Amino acid sequence: MKFSVVIPCYKSTAALDALVADILSQYEDHCHEILLVQDGPDETTLARLQGIASTAGCVKVMQLEKNAGQHQATLCGLQHADSAYFVITMDDDGQVQAEEISKLTTKATQSNADITYGLYTKRYHSRVRQAISKFFSKTISRYSNIPSQGSSFKLIAPRVVTRLKTYTAPFVYLDEVFAWYSDTTVFTEVNHIPRKEGSSGYTWLKLIALGWRIMVHYTSIPYRLMVYVGFTLLIGTIISGYDWLYHWAMGQFPVFDIPVVILLLCTLAILLVGLGCTGSLQRKKGVESKSKGRG
Repeated sequence: MKFSVVIPCYKSTAALDALVADILSQYEDHCHEILLVQDGPDETTLARLQGIASTAGCVKVMQLEKNAGQHQATLCGLQHADSAYFVITMDDDGQVQAEEISKLTTKATQSNADITYGLYTKRYHSRVRQAISKFFSKTISRYSNIPSQGSSFKLIAPRVVTRLKTYTAPFVYLDEVFAWYSDTTVFTEVNHIPRKEGSSGYTWLKLIALGWRIMVHYTSIPYRLMVYVGFTLLIGTIISGYDWLYHWAMGQFPVFDIPVVILLLCTLAILLVGLGCTGSLQRKKGVESKSKGRG
């Protein structure tokens, strides 16, 4: 199987040098190209990437104008990769080693799947990161097409890579986009080793911010929240209105004391429910429309 490798880079360490060297030595006859995408301006990282590229003609370096995030950098690499071949995406931290690539290619060949995820037998991330990631993964997958398990180490079939060439969005979460454009997704266990140097760019605050943006852009959760809040508010206004009518009937309020606040809140509740239902339906139609055109 011929494949390209896309590696988004952010403050990369020497682990990247060893990773690229291992890929080139172990898969010399299978690796078509390696695309190193620098996520934003960083002279130190750029010099390292250019040094790696100077050792092999199949290694190419690209740089984003600003720090856009791992998924945007990966999408950039996918859009510049040769769509005649499979594409493997992996991180620059060296926690997944080159020999694990053979597990992806073997599984993809056996299953003929569009997307093959590497599933870590054990994750060597901090406990806080694992807990936050697990929470958002479970929540997001429940209200979207995104699988609850998986990783950044994956293999994408050429037909899906071709579809991604024209995809644009202000915020990108590739796992959902892959679900739109693919028919079959499989998983295979791979090894994940402790980080030898450097530290992850994902702090717990960044993970929470990323999870929130994914929920807003790629799930029906915001629309569901609108419906839930609307129904709660509607029930509250109905109870308040009944209470006001009861006291008015008992002569405790003058006729002209109209509960304007209750009427306004009731109107707001109905609007929230209506907008939430409409937004959820439109999102469902949009996902179905994208999925119909998958390769």
